[in-house]
Amino acid sequence: MTAFHPLQPLRHPLLSALQWAFRDWVAEEINYPGEVAEVALAHAIPNKVEAAYRRTDFLEKRRALMSDWGAFCIPAKLAAVA
Repeated sequence: MTAFHPLQPLRHPLLSALQWAFRDWVAEEINYPGEVAEVALAHAIPNKVEAAYRRTDFLEKRRALMSDWGAFCIPAKLAAVA
């Protein structure tokens, strides 16, 4: 059994599955740069030099990406019913 540590983030298998589904969808179905997807998932940049020089948060691109993800997850036909 592993001990609970209050500062360690809790990882739920469903959360990981949703993250991988999102990442696969970005890579295979649409045309957004991988960097935008990684920022949308709030992943840290492992390369310290690249992280230091990254000056953007891709806000508008993330907004469009998440809008497309929402449309993919809940198609217009289902949204009209709900």
